[in-house]
Amino acid sequence: MAEGNIPKRVSFSKPKPPAVGVGHADQDMEIIQAGCNLFKIRGRRKYLRVFSYDRDLSCISWDSAHKRTTKSRIYLSNIHEIRTGKSTESFRNSKAGLEFSDSQCFSIIYGPNYEILDLSSNEIRTINAWTTLLQSLIGGRSVEYQPIRDRWLKEQFELADKDASGTLEEKECSELLHALNLNISKKQIAIQFKQYDDNHNGKLDFDEFKQFFESLSTRDEIVQIFNHYAHPANVWEVTDFLIFLKSSQKCADIDETIVHELIEKYEPTSIKSEHRLSLDGLTNFLLDPKHFIYDPIHRDVNQDMSLPLSHYFIASSHNTYLLEDQIRGPSSVEGYIRALRAGCRCVEMDVWDGPQGSPIIYHGHTLTSKISLEDVIKAVNEHAFVCSPYPIIISIENHCSIDQQSTMAQMFHSIFGEKMYIEPVDVNLDDLPPPEFFLNKILIKGKKLKDESDIGDVSDEDEASELDAPEEVKNQIKKQEASPTSNESQATAPIVSSVTKKPNPVSHEKKIKLSVKLSKVVNYIQASHFKGLEKSINLETPCYTMSSFSEPKTESLMSKEGWKFIEYNKRQISRIYPKGARIDSSNYNPVTMWYHGCQIVALNYQTNGEFMDINNGFFSQNGRSGYIKKPACLRERFLAYDPSATLTRGVPGVVSKKYTIVSISGQQLPKPSGSSRRGEVIDPYIHFTLYGPGVNNISFKTKVVDDNGFNPNWNETFTFEAKFPELSLVRIVVYDYDRLSEDDFIGQFTVPLNSLMPGYRHVPLLTKEGTIIEFASIFLHIAIEDERISNKKPENFRDQNAKISRYLPRELATLTADIERLIVDSFAIFDNYNHSFAELKKSLGLNQEASIIQCLNSIHSREPNIKVRILQTDKEYQIETEIGESSKNVTFLKELVSQCNKVLSLSPHLKASLYEASQNCNKVLKLNSKSLNASIGNSYKLFDMAMVVGAVWTQEERLKETSIQVQLILDLIILWIRKHNLGSVSRSPSALDDYHPTDTPHEVPSSKEISGEKSAGLKSDTVQNMTKSTDNSLNNNNNNNNNNDNVIRMTI
Repeated sequence: MAEGNIPKRVSFSKPKPPAVGVGHADQDMEIIQAGCNLFKIRGRRKYLRVFSYDRDLSCISWDSAHKRTTKSRIYLSNIHEIRTGKSTESFRNSKAGLEFSDSQCFSIIYGPNYEILDLSSNEIRTINAWTTLLQSLIGGRSVEYQPIRDRWLKEQFELADKDASGTLEEKECSELLHALNLNISKKQIAIQFKQYDDNHNGKLDFDEFKQFFESLSTRDEIVQIFNHYAHPANVWEVTDFLIFLKSSQKCADIDETIVHELIEKYEPTSIKSEHRLSLDGLTNFLLDPKHFIYDPIHRDVNQDMSLPLSHYFIASSHNTYLLEDQIRGPSSVEGYIRALRAGCRCVEMDVWDGPQGSPIIYHGHTLTSKISLEDVIKAVNEHAFVCSPYPIIISIENHCSIDQQSTMAQMFHSIFGEKMYIEPVDVNLDDLPPPEFFLNKILIKGKKLKDESDIGDVSDEDEASELDAPEEVKNQIKKQEASPTSNESQATAPIVSSVTKKPNPVSHEKKIKLSVKLSKVVNYIQASHFKGLEKSINLETPCYTMSSFSEPKTESLMSKEGWKFIEYNKRQISRIYPKGARIDSSNYNPVTMWYHGCQIVALNYQTNGEFMDINNGFFSQNGRSGYIKKPACLRERFLAYDPSATLTRGVPGVVSKKYTIVSISGQQLPKPSGSSRRGEVIDPYIHFTLYGPGVNNISFKTKVVDDNGFNPNWNETFTFEAKFPELSLVRIVVYDYDRLSEDDFIGQFTVPLNSLMPGYRHVPLLTKEGTIIEFASIFLHIAIEDERISNKKPENFRDQNAKISRYLPRELATLTADIERLIVDSFAIFDNYNHSFAELKKSLGLNQEASIIQCLNSIHSREPNIKVRILQTDKEYQIETEIGESSKNVTFLKELVSQCNKVLSLSPHLKASLYEASQNCNKVLKLNSKSLNASIGNSYKLFDMAMVVGAVWTQEERLKETSIQVQLILDLIILWIRKHNLGSVSRSPSALDDYHPTDTPHEVPSSKEISGEKSAGLKSDTVQNMTKSTDNSLNNNNNNNNNNDNVIRMTI
């Protein structure tokens, strides 16, 4: 990670900048031999010295007024290690080192006593030159990569030089750069080309092209990463790459075979035949969109699509036909095409009587233009399933006469054909069918007659009546509606403009006539007038009826009856639409509605900006299918959640996470769209904003980097905790700072926290319209940790369990007692593991954020003669050390491995027991739902019950995450031992080949699954026996751990 002190600047007049990195080893050697200023860091003080490398003596020397020359010299043969950053205890504890960033520091470990020389410089270029050169020299390779790279580049140059002139013109250079996967804008190529065209003849010879290429391809921050893992050589071996992928990128399921494939794919030079990776190979790897910030799994449908329709959020558009504002703007079929191709699954049609008996669509009682219903239906039919095969919901706001209602129904049948689902609803259903049941089907949402033998009355819900238009617009509308030349026959519409008069909330609901033909095309999404929350919560309302709520009504429900609204939305579908004051087609924040369980949160898709970015980012995480599965606490009955108490109670069934984001650098950031400031260079900064329960509108801004859009460096850290990562997002925006006016938008990327990939990641940037900005990106480092578990949590759980046991059925009380034992056992595992890791870091003098690799490096610097023998047997590692019991650091390491062993060996048993307990607990709740309905009315009892039920989900998730974490720790210990040749490794043929602790994750069952025919009966005894078995396993592991203090057993 690069942490520069002075941002680089781009200028059109200065001399060409020096290239930095591995590719300039010869140039770096000259600089180092001539001598460089470096600070020696010791405690409170720093000493400026001139350091140089003596090639003849193979040593590093520095000037000193108080020491003889022989005392101010370190021979290469005595150097054990070069460490980048502040990676020694002396550096971390030094007050003088506080003024330098990690990227400005390195340390030399040397001599028989492993002495430490801590060095710093204000120039990152100098640090890179020293660390790159020293690592290659002590590795005995003497910068062997540079000739290979030059040879490869020369071959590519000659292939591009088609006329064999020995030179390349600008166009040929541009083509070659793109062929070498170096995506640089033509404008930037032109600027750099001129700087390296020494003869000013419009051509570059090979030496000029080499400098030109290296100036564009080498990035300081990636050099820092590369050097950190490249010890002792200046190339990565397979082990180096594996350690990087596991320790930094957190790639759990990866092995040497995959690493070989990655090297083959990304390494451009011949060293890939030796299974080695160069700086260029790492750069290519990091620049591949597959390894960007966004989880590649989420680019495809990855969620269970077999749950009831009400258990999903559905991408939804408001007044889809409008392209601009709500009052005067044009209506267009294009609105439907754009929305559907953007992944929208619910579109709206406001249908009115049109000329020649053919219905039209427009925003009634406004000045918006009108379009043919038939044209819209044809467009929907053509584009419905281009983006996603999951069902389309057409929300009909019907203002037509009976005749034109029948015409509308006929159009649906004739154009949609078999795509429209027309089977009658199954009135005995407890829950709606799932999205996968309606694959490639269109559902019509509208009013339904109770008796379809004849025309009947239904309530009219005219959303246009809530518009708050200016007085001059109201007058124009009145004139238009009073005009005798009006072509529309609005038989069912009020004569006086709805825009001028808001409905009286206490008046009786208005009725309209509904035709039988239109009623029959409606089945599973029946629009119904809202009659309160309790009826649905008490299962008195059919699951296939739904209501629409205005933005103000929704805010009122969320504020006054938030948890009840969530319970309502577990079974009924809610549709939310913008308030009438949004005549400019502005949008509201949809996140608040989502974490109250509202499924159809309709936005104005024609209005780009913050909230559409959030909507697009949120619905990207399931293959842009338009459907996102709701979290368990928004789906499962008796797993209650109160958003207003997110920070105090947490979220049942959810493990909160801590995120640390380091803003490292930017690449090729363009000027603002439409900018007329010729010759000016942007002053970029990054603005992070969070959205979600407990984090809404938390934000962080980096510093402004002056005059640098090509490669700005920030190196600033943003840390936050998310209580509900599943429903939280981060919006990352790059702005151009403007001292005199509003800062200009450059680009943005919005991503759900659950889709963030840890490690070093590039972030692509999108325009306001959502299109990719070619070549532009920012570079981040992301660390994700589970919440630190408090020692009080088991006691809190016991207290809650004691509360609810007073009013639960006996068999459920027995089950929750079993769950309590399982929860306490799993807490003990977490606590012991975390305690052992904390003690190891404490014994080594490291802070609690230190990684296992930092711990191992620290042990090695203290115990340089440590040797180990690794025996890899079936499902087990046995490690013997030659360090006696006097080494407390090794003892702490053994204890950590012992606790990792327990996590991996006991987690499967605990997860299986918790899973069975959750099935049985939910089944009892389902069977006793009527007797427990009284508890629904008592929110305190409900939330007490939810804490117990939710604890099962939470502990299962913790066990899964912790198993992955400890597996990575054990893998890294083995890789580190191999990398440093600290012992021998032998392997039994059957060992560990097919075992992965996270291969078989299971979904929490839905209430429907639990109550189905295949559900197991109550097995309280089984759960109790499993608990006893787990207790015995814990005792046995404790006994086994005392048998041999010199052997570390790693059960994988």
